[in-house]
Amino acid sequence: DAKKIFADKCICLVSRSPSFQVLRDALEELFILCFSPNGTSIPLWEIVAHMVSNVPLPTPGKDRILFSIENCLLSVQAPPKEGLPHADISFQPLLQCLDVDNLIRLFTAVLLERRILLRSNKYTLLTLVSEAICHLIYPFRWQHVYIPLLFFSGADYIDAPTPYMMGLHSGVDISGLTLDGVVVVDLEYNRISTSDDIPPIPDIELGFLRNEILKLLQPNVVGIDHIKANLGVISDQYAKTGNRIWEKSMTLK
Repeated sequence: DAKKIFADKCICLVSRSPSFQVLRDALEELFILCFSPNGTSIPLWEIVAHMVSNVPLPTPGKDRILFSIENCLLSVQAPPKEGLPHADISFQPLLQCLDVDNLIRLFTAVLLERRILLRSNKYTLLTLVSEAICHLIYPFRWQHVYIPLLFFSGADYIDAPTPYMMGLHSGVDISGLTLDGVVVVDLEYNRISTSDDIPPIPDIELGFLRNEILKLLQPNVVGIDHIKANLGVISDQYAKTGNRIWEKSMTLK
């Protein structure tokens, strides 16, 4: 009998459009078809070829593009160019990894065009956080080296002298690198370390920015604090006027 030899296959979708969710949905459908007991009506590679060759990129501000993978209907759409940037990702992972103070420190370091190194033991997290940061600095754009997921053998690139934003799996040992001036962001332990200080945002602007972020993260808590603050002001005003001696001018007429 002839021996059957199985080879691993990997399907990777590459697109100029940052439509992460629809690409993820497409890969999940392909994965389901690969292991479906009923198989597919047409060969899997024909499905992939059709999607790559016949599904166009969405035109900004135009109707959404519809396409199907077997019996699953998918759609992709791009917002107008003059509107806010297309953010087909969740900002929740970034906000879950870093507290407000570290988020602002990272935001400041990015605006100062520092060398940013993100560390995590989850590959997906590195990409999601990198994309979220790039969207947060709108209307500015990160125009330097951008590698959300740096391959293991490319760890030496961390010593590059130019500004960059890179993501590296925390399993890669970088103890032999100097990391002079590099802002290392540990997403697993909510830590930011660097040999060069990150200058703080001026107090007034920092307080405003911090409060606005907290409103988004904890709207109910901030609302209660605001009510308490107002009650405190009213209480203080009452205390100041409550001990005054009654005068005839205060009599209601």
